[in-house]
Amino acid sequence: MRSIYTALVASGLLLSSCGKDFLEKIPQGQLGEGQVSNGEGIEAVLLGAYSIMNGNVSGTWGNYAAAPSQWIFGEITSDNAHKGSEETDQPNMNLLEMLNPNPANDNLTTMWQVYYEGVLRANTTLRLLKQDQEGAKEISSARALEIEAEARMLRGHYYFFMWRVFRNLPWIDENTPLEEAKTKPNDTDIYDKIIDDVKFASENLPVTKIKGEAGRMDRNIAKAYLGKLYLYQKKYDLALPLFQEVIAGKDLTTMPFQDNFDIDKEDGPEALLVSKHAINLTDRAIMPTWATCSAVFMLHQ
Repeated sequence: MRSIYTALVASGLLLSSCGKDFLEKIPQGQLGEGQVSNGEGIEAVLLGAYSIMNGNVSGTWGNYAAAPSQWIFGEITSDNAHKGSEETDQPNMNLLEMLNPNPANDNLTTMWQVYYEGVLRANTTLRLLKQDQEGAKEISSARALEIEAEARMLRGHYYFFMWRVFRNLPWIDENTPLEEAKTKPNDTDIYDKIIDDVKFASENLPVTKIKGEAGRMDRNIAKAYLGKLYLYQKKYDLALPLFQEVIAGKDLTTMPFQDNFDIDKEDGPEALLVSKHAINLTDRAIMPTWATCSAVFMLHQ
């Protein structure tokens, strides 16, 4: 009995001397920054920032409020569309249609959560990129400038979507400490910061698609988007030259308009900023057209 007691005491002392370090485990369901702090990891984090373009943190369906079409906050609230169906179907949409929402409206919560997730992912990309450029430099300086422009363009887009709904927002960027971000006030208009991000993208993104990938940001997208931002400020003299420059570089007369909605002819000259989706890739016959792309910004002459 004494030997058992001695063994228990010894094991207790051993455990107490170890402290609680054994409780510190790397999460198995996510990648830590240490695992993505390299060239390949930064590129993957950037793609994660792009993925919020479809309005969903995970998956491709369900978040109506955060959809890239902005059907709820753009079309319904402006009377361009009617929610339809029964009164008990999505009643919070009815409140938005009547311009009488309350803070508990889940559409507002979804819009806020999804696009701040996009901001977070863009910020993480920028922070990891800065660490790489100050250290190992696995990413070339030329590609680093492109990544910065892509991430800032995405961040500007996500902030703009939220600005249209909420107006005053806490500005959180890659330099904002976590504790500060938790209590950052929304007492200022961040519109000029949105313009700064998009303007930087318009000056540093390439004209052609990076890696030939149609869903990537490019200079034409950034210039057209910057023009749109100026329109909201009624700075027509700044917006018009940007639109003219983008339109001049596109053939908008040859392609039939209906090709914009043909699954086999997407990414035509009228498409600028497009949210890419993919579903049922092994069976093209059953791939619904809504799942292939959602146009956020298109050109019409």
